Order: sequence, then structure tokens, then C-alpha cells
Amino acid sequence: MEKGVIIVLKSKKGICIGNIKMQNGKTIGIKPWFTVTMDMNNQEIQYTLEKGQLTEIEYNGKKYNSSISTKKLSPNTIVKNQDNTQKIFKSNNKSSTFNKMQNNYSEEYKYTEKREAKAPYNFVDLNEKVVTAEFPSPGELKECIRKGKDRLSGHINLEVETITPLYIRGGLARDEFIESKDETKCDKPDFFAPSGNIRIPGSSLRGMIRSLVEIISYSKIGPVDRRKRFFFRAVADTSKLGLDYRTSMVDENDSFYPKIKAGFLEKSESSYFIKPSKVIHNTQIYRVNFNTRNRMLENSQITCDPFSLKEIFFEAVSPTLHRHFRGRNKEIPYNLKYAKVTRVSLNAEQGLKKGCLVSSGNLGDKKHMHWIINLADENVEPTQIPEELIYNYTEDANRDPRADLLNQLKKHGGSVPCFYLTDEQGEITAFGHTGMFRLPYKRTIGEIIPSSHNNEDVFDIAEAIFGKESQFSSRVFFEDAILNPGQRNVLMGTLSPKILGSPKPTTFQHYLKQPQGVNTPLKSLVHWNSKEAQIRGLKMYWHRNINGSNDNWVEKKDQIKESDTQHTQIKPVKEGTCFTGKIRFENLSRVELGALLFALNFPEKHYHKIGMGKPLGMGTIKITPTLVIKDKKTRYASLFKDEDWVRGEEKDDIVKYTKSFEEYILKNIDGTSSKSLWDIPRMRQLSHLTDWNKTTLTNWLQKTDYMKLEQFKNVLPSPEEY
Repeated sequence: MEKGVIIVLKSKKGICIGNIKMQNGKTIGIKPWFTVTMDMNNQEIQYTLEKGQLTEIEYNGKKYNSSISTKKLSPNTIVKNQDNTQKIFKSNNKSSTFNKMQNNYSEEYKYTEKREAKAPYNFVDLNEKVVTAEFPSPGELKECIRKGKDRLSGHINLEVETITPLYIRGGLARDEFIESKDETKCDKPDFFAPSGNIRIPGSSLRGMIRSLVEIISYSKIGPVDRRKRFFFRAVADTSKLGLDYRTSMVDENDSFYPKIKAGFLEKSESSYFIKPSKVIHNTQIYRVNFNTRNRMLENSQITCDPFSLKEIFFEAVSPTLHRHFRGRNKEIPYNLKYAKVTRVSLNAEQGLKKGCLVSSGNLGDKKHMHWIINLADENVEPTQIPEELIYNYTEDANRDPRADLLNQLKKHGGSVPCFYLTDEQGEITAFGHTGMFRLPYKRTIGEIIPSSHNNEDVFDIAEAIFGKESQFSSRVFFEDAILNPGQRNVLMGTLSPKILGSPKPTTFQHYLKQPQGVNTPLKSLVHWNSKEAQIRGLKMYWHRNINGSNDNWVEKKDQIKESDTQHTQIKPVKEGTCFTGKIRFENLSRVELGALLFALNFPEKHYHKIGMGKPLGMGTIKITPTLVIKDKKTRYASLFKDEDWVRGEEKDDIVKYTKSFEEYILKNIDGTSSKSLWDIPRMRQLSHLTDWNKTTLTNWLQKTDYMKLEQFKNVLPSPEEY
């Protein structure tokens, strides 16, 4: 073996590129089967060359051998590193060979970690089968309650201890609300404390337990807007979603000529319409260059601020082919077809047409073209936008408010320029503020959820306990959990938690099941348009031990600017703070009471999550329930007797009721011989997600942190894989 020195450089994308400086002064690139890091720079290394190819490396007393042919290494080849982790070899140019990246593979090739996402949350699988309540309809249940047979009433005492800091925001008093003129400061940092008494609201406890009862009782998924459609924009996405987006927006067989149309959005009473733009030189739409530094249009003094609209005059031209280049060194040519404007003015001049300049948002220094559209064609009747499309447009929470056309219409009045798509019948299917706007997915949430969860005729256990609107009222009543007396200095003081940049449900790599899990190829990823799409399940947050250090969840003061509107202030209660609450229940069956107790009485070291900041690790609580059953006959028989009134209340064993519940569920789940509900695979997922012992695992805080934005495309493993 020969001796050399490792030279490590870092690319603009943060990739470590390794070379060996040989004794003759020449260098040779290190192959991908040996991973280099910056701390290896200038370290000694031994190597073997065969026919000019690197075949073996010895570093720090360990030998690493090539197990793949460097001449035939193809894109997307999975290789093993010396630490036995997988990496995927990717090529942006399929015709390239491995030898082409011998000395500088950072230009044409890159390495990405195995596409495994991390997040502070995960999912309990959504049950395909919905287990019905003991009585299949609210009417039958009401009749059973009226007869009073085998019905149980009483209360459950709750001892609540905070395991990590807990925060639930208190509301403003009436005078505070009236005096508060700054909307950004309407939320004060104080903990929820009506009349000055710190407490956990019963409504928060109710919501938490309701969600858990839905999971453990195999009930239907809770209140969901089933007509809602998510929106997406995937201009440069390399997954199947990106392919679908480009197919909708441009004609790939005609040099990516836009399929979109242009017009002006108007409102008439309660309906919205689009009046098409004029067609001049066979187009409604034009592109114009601008300078990213001074934000001025090419050959003019016209500024082009983000999300701005401006009437201008321009020289209309026909669409033609324009040569562009891609690749890091702009070495790969391709043609785009569009109408490129080179002459613009703010004033009417001979040969110029009046139009509207439409600017979209920034994209660093990459975006160098904006849009111009012709004025509306007054000879063409406007087309009404379907009400369903307007509804989903208003429900798109991820849209930048500056790009909201309905808000722009309120602001400017009259009409605003827009871009849109139509189907074969001419009906508007999508619209937006820019030429490459956000599209609504074709499938609604209701279409993704299993049909068993959409059946309103099925009456499940969660509905039987918590009620079903207009049909059956709740039989459980959650009281506030009051701070136990004698505790002092329970508040931590005013803090600013770190901003939560969480992936939204549009991140289908997390929220939908992927056919091959973390190994699903980009081109095979299932998204909200896919026929095979299945919702991942019910979202829950991992426990994170943030006690003793604020570094992992509190923002440093020097990171918050005076003009900052993203951060908020809170006053959490400390870990180890104790509260006492109560849940009253009326006329529950043994199974229903067992479901409620099962959701409260977790196994040892398995805790609940509540309140704000759960992704950061806040809100972990330990609940200890005590069951008290009320004997109505004994209670009311002694009401008017001379002796003291007998309350008729006795503590009871929780386990016998949870056992009744488990037996009922297991009996109604086909194909299971399990003796405990916790043995069911999806219930083991719940066990993983509630297990506090996970917090002792190595690098657990890092493993349950949010990823960087560019990593959201990775697939989230199941709770067991974590």
C-alpha cells in the first residue's frame, strides 16, 4: 500500500469532498465507499491503486475495500459506508459515468442520506375497521339508559403531575381586550388562571382523552373537514408529485409551453368570476426579465417588488423558442417556449399595448422573470368559479397572504389579474396569483379516509361516550384540574419558545403511507392525488426530556429582534407541579367506562401530552386516576331520612372495567387471538409514542427534532422503526 494525505473540501451544499494527495504531488478522488468528514483533513492514509483505480484504503488501522465496480456504478445505487449506514448514489445526468466524477463529483453527482425523515411526531395507524358501540344507534342507547339497566354513574379523580414544563395560555380580561390596540400583543404570556387560580382547563383534558378513546376503541376519526382539499406547488420537485404538477401546468411535448390562461378576477354579489384576457399574437401571457439586485425590469426603470401589480405598456410578441441551460456549470441546454417581452414602459408609446405586470414572490437570486398579461377582453363573457373551488381556496392555510387573490380583490376592488386552468368543458378547475400557482389536489380528505370512517350510520364507542351532535349528548363532564395547595413558585417566568417550523399535512411523505416505507423511490411516492393514497393515521408527539436545560426549546434573547412577530412569550409551570381534577360520568356501561379508564390509566412510565409546545417537549403529564362509583339507589333512598344522608359512593377497581373494554374490542377485531389490547400492532405504536423511557435513548432530542426544510421530502419511519 502507498502512503498519502487526505484533503477534504466542502461544497456549497455542505458535501464533504475527499481527495488523496499522493507522494508524487498528484491527487486522486476518494471513492463513495469511503465516507470522508472535515476532521479527516490533512490526516495520513494508506491506499492501493489497481490500473489507476482506487481499490483499498487503510485509515486509523481499519481497511476499507471497494465491493462495487467503479466503471459500472449507476445512478441510485445503494452503497454501504464504513459505519454500515446506507447512502444512495444519485446522478443528475443519467448518461454520465462514474469516471466523470473521479476528481470533482460534486459538480455532477451528490450523495444523500438514506431518505429517512425525523420529526417530533409520529402516527398511530388508522384502523380500517370501525368497532360499533354496544348499541348500534343513539335511539337504542337512549332507550337502554331510560330503563337504567346495568348503567354506571360516578366520577374519576385525577392526580396530574407535570413531567416537563406545561403551558396553556390564559385569555384576556374584558378590559385588557378593549385596551389592547396591537393585535400582535393580544395574547398575554400568563398561564391559564381564571380569578388568579392556576389550573388545567377541563376542555383541554377532554380533547386529549377524546382523541385517545378514538384510537383505543377503534372508533371513527374525529371531526375532519371531509370536503377539504390540500394545495401544492412542485415546480422543480423530482418526485411523482413534481411530474404531475408539470403535466398540469405545461405542455412537455411543446417545449413546456404553459397550459395556463390569464384573466381578471371579479366578484358579483356572492359569486366570483374570471374575465379572460385578450389574445394578441396567439397568447395572453408574456415573460419579462428583471434584475434580482435592483428589482428593475430589463431595459427600463420599472421596479418589480414581490407580489406587486402594476399597469404598464409593452410591445406584444409571439411565443418563440428560447435556449436555457441547467446544471451547476450551465452545460446542459434545453428549449422553452414563451413570449418574451423586451420593451416596456410606464407611459403610452407608439407600438405598445397596455397590460398588467404581475410579480410573484422571491426565490433568492434564482428567479429572473415575471409575468405580463393582456387586458381583459370585453367581448368575451366571464366564467364563474365553482363554489367548491372558492371554498377550498379560502381554506388553504399555507398560502402566503400576499398571494391571496380574494384578499387582493377586497383591497384593490374592481378586478385583479389572475391565472387559471380549465377542463375540457371550459369549467375553471384552479386559479392563482402567478403563472405557476398552487394547485388543489384532485382528491378530498374524505376520499382518502377509509370508507368505514365516513359512514354516518355507524355509531362508535367514542360517539356513545362523548356524544354525537344533534343526536346524542355527552355523558362525561370534565372539570378543571386545580393547582394543589401548598406549592410555591410553580411558574418558570417569561420565556420565548423556539419557532415551530413543522411540516403540514401537505407533506405527504409524512402524512400518507408510502408503499416501500423509507425505501420508496422518489418517482413512486404516493401523494394526495394518488389512487392508492392511504392516510397515515392519528398524529401524536414523542416525549422529549427538556428538563434542566432551556437550550433545546427556549429561544435566546439575542436571537429575537425588536420587530419580531414570529416569537411569542409564555409563562409555563415547572415540571413536578401537581394538579387535581375530576371527570363526572352518567349512565355508562362497563365497556364505555372501561374505554375512558383505559385512556387515562396508561402503563408505568407511559405519559400523556397536553397544552402548547408539544413538538418542543412541553406538556408531558402523568395522570393517576381513582374510580368512584355512585350507587343511585342507596343515595336517593336515604335523601329524606332523619339520619345523615348516605352519599352512596365507593371506590372501585379500575382493572375490571378496562378488562371488559379490552375483551369487547378484541372480540370485535377479526383475526386476533391476543389476550391484551396492547399486543395489537397499532396499539404497540401508541405504546411507543407514550413511552417516557424513549427519552433516555442516545441522541433522542436530536432524533425527535424537526428536520431542515429541504429534508421534508424524506419518508417518516413508523414508530416501531424509530
